[in-house]
Amino acid sequence: MNRSINGSIHRTLALGALVVLVGPVAAVGVEQGDVVELNGVTAKAQWWRRPEGFYIEESWFEGVLGGELLSSERVEQQRVKWYSSPFFVGTRHDRPVRFRYFNLQPLLESWAPTVRGKVLRLTTPAVAVTALRRSPQPWGDRLALDLSGPAPWQLSREGNTVTLVVGAEGSAGLGEGAGIGKLVETLAVQTRSRQTQLRLGVKPEAVVQVATLADPPRLIVDVRSEVVANDREIAWAEGLRYREQTVTTGTGRAFPSQTLEINLRQPGLKLRPLWNRTTGMVGTMTLPLLADRNGVAAALNGGFFNVNRQLPVGPVRFEGRWLAGPVLERGAIAWNDEGQVAIERLRYQEEIVVGERVVPLAELNSGYVRAGIARYTRDWGTVYRPLTDNETIVTVQPQNGALRIGARQAGGAAGTRAFAIPPNGYLLVARNAGEALAVLTEGAAVQGTARTVPPVFSELPYGLGGGPLLLKEGQTVLDTNREGFRPPFDRQGAPRSVVATTVNGTLLLTAIGGTPTLLETIEVLRQLGAHNALNLDGGGSSTLYLGGRVRNRRQLRPIHNALGIVLAPPPLESF
Repeated sequence: MNRSINGSIHRTLALGALVVLVGPVAAVGVEQGDVVELNGVTAKAQWWRRPEGFYIEESWFEGVLGGELLSSERVEQQRVKWYSSPFFVGTRHDRPVRFRYFNLQPLLESWAPTVRGKVLRLTTPAVAVTALRRSPQPWGDRLALDLSGPAPWQLSREGNTVTLVVGAEGSAGLGEGAGIGKLVETLAVQTRSRQTQLRLGVKPEAVVQVATLADPPRLIVDVRSEVVANDREIAWAEGLRYREQTVTTGTGRAFPSQTLEINLRQPGLKLRPLWNRTTGMVGTMTLPLLADRNGVAAALNGGFFNVNRQLPVGPVRFEGRWLAGPVLERGAIAWNDEGQVAIERLRYQEEIVVGERVVPLAELNSGYVRAGIARYTRDWGTVYRPLTDNETIVTVQPQNGALRIGARQAGGAAGTRAFAIPPNGYLLVARNAGEALAVLTEGAAVQGTARTVPPVFSELPYGLGGGPLLLKEGQTVLDTNREGFRPPFDRQGAPRSVVATTVNGTLLLTAIGGTPTLLETIEVLRQLGAHNALNLDGGGSSTLYLGGRVRNRRQLRPIHNALGIVLAPPPLESF
């Protein structure tokens, strides 16, 4: 296995004998639990016991055992490797589809599996670390751990400290004389019963990759200044493929990417915007929590937001209703369940008619603040707290058969008061609105209209905003000034999240690592097959999630919204 830590995960493909371990789903009851205890150490992981063996959550196989997932073309089986030549394991999904499970019975047969309540207990054969060697390489440093047998391992990184924990017992003095290297500045080894821990102090630019080898069993730790490309593509579920690919641009810069390839016409598969439904448009959380609360199998972080106030700065559209409105003329995506997708720059305009006067509104349910009158509905939350000082709050609600303007209230200092939003009406919030505020006379009837340019955004029921627009019909259309992004945004490099479509209509949800500029991002997307593409919130927000695990980073930042994949259970492969 080959796994790297520098914000993303990469693995080495290997060739060898293939063993198929796929069995039919038996029509009998199953045991299940949510904790796996391996050699006395517990981890949260779903598991199922069926007549054909134990199924354990995919993320446990990768993250706890140290197994490797290889390219696989069939949904019902996954090609894997663990101190061995590649072999196949049978796969199943839960209901509704959120996680994937592997039939690991061939491995577990010699691990004394026992069940106590919701806990699956496993004990691997005792393994020893027989030697630890370091060898300098032209590209950096290599550490080799010789083992007496296969052993679980986990890799983590905190700043410039990398920790490798191996489920094998080392001897006193292990690692003495290994020394430091080009990128490894310190090396400390701790041993205890059935466990050896290596702590590497590495230079900031170091990328640490771990591979497992067989005959004899070994762990190889490579410390490089650049990631070695280990591309793979996995058929994860019907209509959903996962692809890792390192793309090299014309300037020679290499960028790792993780992509969800989605067939929006696949029966039972739906794309949905995700947000914190319990608090309306106010609030943030990490993508795994957002995915868990919305019950989705896969997701990519979405649009921009105000980090301090946890408010959206861009549109969220759900079931034909704008929960948060678009801002400026930034790029957005809209879609329906029939596979129609629009990726365009979006202009949104609301107006209210009071008597014979027409009053344009500035924003709808938005954390983006500018002079004018904004509108806040119950989709925002039950209350509105002023975002700026000295706002004027006007309630609009039903009275005598029409929506009518109520009394004005002074907002006071920002955030100091809470104003109730009527369930069947809304609040109008005036910020340096000038003469427009005078039109809002108490008791006057109000009618509202809204339109989008292009009109297709009003016709499609779902949508999410980002920006800037990158590709349209295969052509570069980047224009940061038009979409209101200030310099040096147009020239900065950062991790990127992108939603795109290919020529044949496949949807791509892509995270790009490293620090590509927007123009480099476009070059990467072309190589990934993008025909239309929209930039989303990036940097520390860029997060791609699949099957219970974040695939592109270790440290998580709360986000406001996301694009999520809802999967109906397959008829044959689910529990």
